[in-house]
Amino acid sequence: MKKCSQCRVLKEDDEFLNERGKFVKKCTRCREYLKVYYNNNRDKMLKCAATYREKHREEILKRHKSWCGKNRDKMSEYDRVYYKKNREEIRNRKKKYNCSSALYVTYAGKLTILEDPIEGENGELLVQCAKCGLRFSPTSQAVRNRITALNSEDGTERRLYCSEKCKRSCEVYRKRIDPAERATRFERDPAWSKDVKERAKYLCERCGSKEKLEAHHEIAVKVDSTKANDLDNGICLCHECHMKAHSESGCTIGDLRRHNAANPQS
Repeated sequence: MKKCSQCRVLKEDDEFLNERGKFVKKCTRCREYLKVYYNNNRDKMLKCAATYREKHREEILKRHKSWCGKNRDKMSEYDRVYYKKNREEIRNRKKKYNCSSALYVTYAGKLTILEDPIEGENGELLVQCAKCGLRFSPTSQAVRNRITALNSEDGTERRLYCSEKCKRSCEVYRKRIDPAERATRFERDPAWSKDVKERAKYLCERCGSKEKLEAHHEIAVKVDSTKANDLDNGICLCHECHMKAHSESGCTIGDLRRHNAANPQS
């Protein structure tokens, strides 16, 4: 006999078996009731959860870091066991994902004006070929390689090409470019970025650092695209201060995605 954590009634052990054959804390009757309740009040509950996260963002992050610190060994052991049991399935999923078309909502905000990302009819990412300018849908692996190149400091170029012919004939293929002339994953226009850094005399405007400088839009491009190349909307930050800026309320990736979903034409 076990006591249900929801209705607090003693019931037979069979009442606590779920669909996977594992024992849970709630009885069958309570689980069915909660399932119907969640389905009928899904929008209301999601709105309440979003409001709670917005009000208690710092507290939630603090609890999460504390929990991860205390359970790091347990999490690592779980990951090792899971990977060992599902190695082939994980490899097949990864291979399938790498060859699939990249999604607009996942990668658009991480690319630059050189790719000029737009959304396709089915939500796929469409970019311009770096050589011929043709619009095409790149694979997830190709886009991740481009993002890695944007974040690297060695100046290696890994642009997106619509075909092997364009890749081989491109003048910058396998070339190294001065990092000061390149855009980072959070910047849209290298020329605008350079002007913002020059105006700040190549100093972080928050901490005064001279290393890993990046240009940040105070009003995000996703919120107001007309201010994408406005110098007054730019601020020079080091990489650490830039990460902090994108973790502040209203400027996180999640906040910008929600704004895009609510204002698809902005």
